[in-house]
Amino acid sequence: MKVSFILLAHEPADKLKSLLGALLGAGSNVFVHHDAGTPGNLAEAVASWGYDRLPGKIFFADRVKVVWGEWSIVQATLNCIDQIHQHDEDSDYFMLLSGSCMPVKPIQLLEEYLEQSGKDHIEAVDAVKYNWITAGIQKERWSLYHLFNWRYQQRRFDYSLKLQEKLKVNRKIPLGHTPHMGSQWWCLRRSTVLSIHDLVSKRSVLRRFYKRTWVPDELFFQTMVANLVPKTEVVDDLVTRYRFNEWGVPRVYFDNDIAELLAEEKFFVRKVSHTALTLRERLRQIAIMKNSEFAIYLERDCHEELLALRSHLDLLEHIKGNQWFNLASHLENKFDYIKSIPSRIIVLVGGDRETKRAALTTLDSMQDTVVYGDLFDPQEVGAGYEHTGYLGISKDAVKLARHTWHQVLGDIAYHAPGKTVVFSLGRNAKQFLDVLRWSPLVNVVMVDGKYTDYHSRTVMEDLYLKSQTYYKLQHRHCHFSRISNESLNELVGQCISNNHSWRYFLGALESKQAKQKWPSLLRQDHDHYAFLKALRSRMVVLITENEGDKRKVIELIEGNHSVNVFTNVFDVISRGDRTLDWHYYLSDLAYLNAQASGEHIFAMHFSTDDIPRLETLRWKKELLVIHVEGENVTSDSIVLRPKGAMDQFKAQDRVQAERDLLNIYMQERQCDFLSYRNDEMDCFMIDVHNWLTEHAYQSNEQF
Repeated sequence: MKVSFILLAHEPADKLKSLLGALLGAGSNVFVHHDAGTPGNLAEAVASWGYDRLPGKIFFADRVKVVWGEWSIVQATLNCIDQIHQHDEDSDYFMLLSGSCMPVKPIQLLEEYLEQSGKDHIEAVDAVKYNWITAGIQKERWSLYHLFNWRYQQRRFDYSLKLQEKLKVNRKIPLGHTPHMGSQWWCLRRSTVLSIHDLVSKRSVLRRFYKRTWVPDELFFQTMVANLVPKTEVVDDLVTRYRFNEWGVPRVYFDNDIAELLAEEKFFVRKVSHTALTLRERLRQIAIMKNSEFAIYLERDCHEELLALRSHLDLLEHIKGNQWFNLASHLENKFDYIKSIPSRIIVLVGGDRETKRAALTTLDSMQDTVVYGDLFDPQEVGAGYEHTGYLGISKDAVKLARHTWHQVLGDIAYHAPGKTVVFSLGRNAKQFLDVLRWSPLVNVVMVDGKYTDYHSRTVMEDLYLKSQTYYKLQHRHCHFSRISNESLNELVGQCISNNHSWRYFLGALESKQAKQKWPSLLRQDHDHYAFLKALRSRMVVLITENEGDKRKVIELIEGNHSVNVFTNVFDVISRGDRTLDWHYYLSDLAYLNAQASGEHIFAMHFSTDDIPRLETLRWKKELLVIHVEGENVTSDSIVLRPKGAMDQFKAQDRVQAERDLLNIYMQERQCDFLSYRNDEMDCFMIDVHNWLTEHAYQSNEQF
């Protein structure tokens, strides 16, 4: 078994001395393409080094100037294969290398491995079925003509592609080949290399086609091998190690990396710095060793390197345990960073400060916690709880910290390892929950206080915030619970008295949640229409824009049926907001109303702006929509006033707008719909009474 090498190099001759010495010294043939853009004569340099006396032979291919991303790099490789076709007689494998590669094991060990393998080693991914490119174009690399180089002519490159897409250009790879993509660095059998040479020599269409592809070195040989060689004879186990960081910059090895390279499982690595002269010389010596000599060398002469390797592995283990907090991770997006935090996090959500403070104080009594107020509220941050730990921000920096809030949370968790981080969120919760909800270590807990005056704006804002939270967390990986302060006190008391762990507490919290009145909200397949139809309360929606009619109708309903009509239900929602995050809010109001009144009748007033909410409500059978029309305004009724007369026409426009919207939403429905003029109040009261009687419930349960 003999392996020889194809070397594509653009470095000056002196930078290639150690690599060529390693390969030729091991008895391998080397077929070199030295970039035409590089000055100097490599052949003369090799002769001056005395390398012509080494066991291996070196051959020089016709030189071309290689340009990144273009056909020239494939042409350089084919020129080397021409030399193989002319001069090589005894090599079984050919491995492609760059001038920055170096062997890290004896060449003899590589030959032994390849003899056992007997297959082509190349990454060849089916580019029709799979995305191999992580950032950038894939199919367009071959389906469009590439006339410009993106690295040097980006505007022309982009314009050319856009123009061809408009013209619907769609090139097909010749010979019916299926495109495959993969790493440039391969190791192929002699038969495969010569088969590619023969095919390219006979079918000139291949050169013509691939000359106008983009980055063909990641496409050409991969496609050739995948279409010429049976799948059973190809493996993607490459024999060269190469690494890139998050920005696509390749890993470079230096003198102090010898211990890591001695432990490397691959046979070659790239890139080895040309300034690492000591490292390159040691690797040259290793390459020409016999397998038995290498084993003795590792045992006898590498004790210091072994200790360095063990120390390096210990360091890696430490870094791995804290890598979520390193500098590189701080540059990641918020979602990945939050998911990397290893600490359990409990987030209390609510709009009422006193309720949240009481809940935080309760949780502060448990061990192994760090408890904060609203981290991103200047009035709450750093609130004095017993177990408050490292904060890292001051009140005057809260607004600035919102831009990097995930890092603030990471700082807290890092300085409290093993602790459960507890904090609260208020009206600003949505922007943070959008990220926090994707971490399985986050528990979002909504805490309810005692809602005595549920008509107040403060209570309504709190309930709507929780409704928004429900809506946001329909899709999530975090845990989600809702509990009253009273139940939370009871649960925490049980945990403290019985010395239960946080795991028990969180399990009990989820168990309580399962018994809540709206378990359907926690399902991933939650359906808004089904939820509204399941609400137990009978609902009455009153629609009128005229203030006098509105007061009159409300007085009739409240006086005859002991029903409180909500007149400001949607004032807590921004005008024009048409998201469906108000359904849970409506459910809460209906529930609290039923508890307070003992009646499952929930009545509310809609303005013209609220009518679009009937899009979902209209499918609830136990819903009565009442429209009281205002008086029609005619030209005969217009009078001149000091402030003008046109507002009387505008009132008529609002009446017409009501009619038009209701016509849209009431055409198809499952609810009942009644419409009256403002002089038909007697009929109105009879119809409402009959409807409420017909839809009366025996049960006092919400669901």
